[in-house]
Amino acid sequence: MKSLIIKIIGIMLLVVFLVYLFYSPQLEFDVLENPNRSTSKTDHNDKAPQSNQNMNPKITSGLGTLIGKPMDKITEKLGQADRTYHYMKKYKTFIFQQKDAYVIVLSKAGKVNAIYMTGEGSRKMSGPIKVNDNATNLYNSYSMNTEPHFEVNQKAYHFELSDFDTKTQALIQFDDVYTQVFIDQQRNKIQGIRFLDKEALADINPYSEQNDDPLTKEELDQEAERQTADQTKNQLLTLYDLTNEMRK
Repeated sequence: MKSLIIKIIGIMLLVVFLVYLFYSPQLEFDVLENPNRSTSKTDHNDKAPQSNQNMNPKITSGLGTLIGKPMDKITEKLGQADRTYHYMKKYKTFIFQQKDAYVIVLSKAGKVNAIYMTGEGSRKMSGPIKVNDNATNLYNSYSMNTEPHFEVNQKAYHFELSDFDTKTQALIQFDDVYTQVFIDQQRNKIQGIRFLDKEALADINPYSEQNDDPLTKEELDQEAERQTADQTKNQLLTLYDLTNEMRK
């Protein structure tokens, strides 16, 4: 009889424990979660205050140091481009196919605005962050910028990275240079790196912009006019080349 009572009490405790697990708030833990992500709400109708808390020291090595420099500095390092085409009418794209590396440079008025690179051969030119490194190390080594806000030509921009963005295209700010790190989640490896100035970041617009007002018809027309005749076909060719490089 005593053993039966003990069994009944044990079963009741087990049921209570299972009910607690089922109805209690789910605990979320992920080794790739950004520890610097703020949970505070931002009023998107007001200009976001400037803050340096998510800024890392200036890059001192690699092609990222050439952001804002003349295009001549790129050709000194990589030689002549294998292919060029216009992007959004205001930019010119330079494609460099190196040994086991693929580099895309975006330039405006002869100045370097963005540099993307992938491939094992890019490791010697990418600076502190390298393709095929373990992505987890990023979150241990650098402060992430999950809500970048800045001004370009007196217009304020404010982006907000989702958790998915942080895990697939993390944004790291090195002084005045932004760095997108593209991550292969299946392998947990860095797949590509893109260095940008704030103007290129605003134009490429890779994240959700916090704008409460929908685009007007005039703004939509302006967006369509930014595309060039050769842009689409060249971007498709670039995508094909990139896919082949990443499969190596």
